[in-house]
Amino acid sequence: MLPLDGDPLKNTNLIAHPSGKRGSGKASALAVSNDGRYVFTAGGPDTCVHMWGVNPKVLPLPSDPLATAHFLLCMSEERLSLVMLPLDGDPLKNTNLIAHPSGKRGSGKASALAVSNDGRYVFTAGGPDTCVHMWGVNPKILEDRVRNARDVKRRFYDLLSPVFLNDLKDYYYYSMLRTQGLKCLDTRQTSLTIPITEISYVMRAVGFYPTEEEVGAICEYGT
Repeated sequence: MLPLDGDPLKNTNLIAHPSGKRGSGKASALAVSNDGRYVFTAGGPDTCVHMWGVNPKVLPLPSDPLATAHFLLCMSEERLSLVMLPLDGDPLKNTNLIAHPSGKRGSGKASALAVSNDGRYVFTAGGPDTCVHMWGVNPKILEDRVRNARDVKRRFYDLLSPVFLNDLKDYYYYSMLRTQGLKCLDTRQTSLTIPITEISYVMRAVGFYPTEEEVGAICEYGT
């Protein structure tokens, strides 16, 4: 998936030409169909052409480049989701429905996702019912919900457990102690903020370990 930024989640693979006793392991040719739905590989002594179907489960919703918001469509075996970009973890920026219910109500085996050129309709298919489901999409409703919602910070606070939030408060106060000196005997001064140089220590305390390059970028962009 582009851009090539090193994100390990942006790629997937399969063993198309296994080596050893199961095959030659010598693929030498690659081709893609005009519609992007099939990939063809060939090579090795078996002289066979292998055809692979491509069914992406995450697609961008077509929109005007000058639009105020952009969206992604995501599909699991059972659910179809609409997500507003950027992916910042805001719980209000996504909505979903059970498109292919499992259990007695259906197969729960959605395996194909497509979207119309105008971005108004989404199509899903899969499972033994051999049906194609068509869904109308109105991303403006989701955008308005996010834009009109108040107290943005509170939405993220609600994602934190009380125990984790209390630990975070302790790390925050410890950062102020570090700033003012651990051996200081004067009256401590509390503040609503901590120096930007302390952010990396708090991040490490909660279990995220940024590289020195990332720490430098945080300090550079924050000053």
